[in-house]
Amino acid sequence: MKKYFFIITIFLLSSILFSNEIENFIIIYKSKGFVTEKKKINIKKGSNTVYFFNNDEGIIKNTIFINLERDEIKNLSYKYIEPYLPEEITGKRIKVFIDSKILEGEVISNINELVLKTDNSIYRINREKITYLEYPVKDFSILTPGNLIVNFDSDEQMISFIKFNYFTSSLSWSSSYNFIFNEDENELKMDLNVNIQNNGGKSYKNSKIYVVSGDVKTETMPQNYNKFLLKAAEISIADEKQNISHQKLSDFYEYNIKGIYDIDARQNITVYILKNNKISFFKEYFYDSSIDSEGVRAKFIITNIKEDNLGMPVLAGEVYILIEKTGELHFIGKDMIKDTPEKEKIELKTGRIFDIKVERKHLFTEKIANNVWEEKYSILFKNYKDNKIKIKVIEKINSVYWEIRESSHNYKKINNNTIEFEIEVESQKFTEIIYKVRKKY
Repeated sequence: MKKYFFIITIFLLSSILFSNEIENFIIIYKSKGFVTEKKKINIKKGSNTVYFFNNDEGIIKNTIFINLERDEIKNLSYKYIEPYLPEEITGKRIKVFIDSKILEGEVISNINELVLKTDNSIYRINREKITYLEYPVKDFSILTPGNLIVNFDSDEQMISFIKFNYFTSSLSWSSSYNFIFNEDENELKMDLNVNIQNNGGKSYKNSKIYVVSGDVKTETMPQNYNKFLLKAAEISIADEKQNISHQKLSDFYEYNIKGIYDIDARQNITVYILKNNKISFFKEYFYDSSIDSEGVRAKFIITNIKEDNLGMPVLAGEVYILIEKTGELHFIGKDMIKDTPEKEKIELKTGRIFDIKVERKHLFTEKIANNVWEEKYSILFKNYKDNKIKIKVIEKINSVYWEIRESSHNYKKINNNTIEFEIEVESQKFTEIIYKVRKKY
């Protein structure tokens, strides 16, 4: 009994290890994916033909190239046949090759799976399991949907791997964040997830995934990129708290998503990269009449440094800002993060603050000379909150030549057409800024 148990245990362990073997290496850019399919093959001495069945409509055929690992391989060539309308297979008699098994019969359906009626049985066949299809030339002008036929010669018999590399427009990715504050808004946790979209008809099983940030030109294929890819896991900068590691990729960054995943046809998968990552921040209120002349808004500022529990190239993506109260999440705003290098600041803006009211008035305009004018403004801030607040007030001046002639508060010049005031408003009180500017046109 112990002997049998030992054999079964080894068999199950072998099955698990084999099932987790990487079959595909996939690098995904914002709008394209670069795929390396890896397939183990038996090579015979002499002439060989290998088939890849691939029903991904997004394959960019002029980017296909083939790698064989052994130097004994000669006279390598391939032919890629465009996908064909699957409806026309229905009712036809075909041969289906599934590894070493051959089924011959009439196609009953080919919508989600291939349903084949033979002389004795009806088979429901997963199209991903099909190695090759064969049918009469008089019925069809091509050999099989999305088929790649590889031919080569070998000096000896061996077992080796073949790699099918190509770009596809079916794969893309995006990232999104949840920024979750506690009720007192003095603690912040961040979730980051990456969403992989597969809009094509092919499923990618047991895939190692990389995503690349930045505006990478993908019209032409990088040479020998697959060789670089295979080294990526060894030189990535890893952090055990994260489900991702990153590395410099020329002027861009490549992110290694830890684990092996299945990307099914016409499906999305979402992988949590960071979960409940506590980061430091500070909050400020600001008023910018070029954005909103009638309201004050809040801004959460995060510095992308290791001391604040970040310090990594931050991916661009949508941000959902939430507050956790009594165990429940409440949505308070949405914003976007741009690709942000380490040591840069991230600013997240919410909507107009309810308890702070603004009254802005253009008091007068006076002509001083033919091309010189003076304008006077009043901006009144009313604070209905229970606590004193600080507000940064940003004013844009639409003139190349200008001068502040009068001001009720100190200000600083930000750039050639922007000034900034910083004011305090006591609870249940108001503060008024009055300033006069002279403009020359």
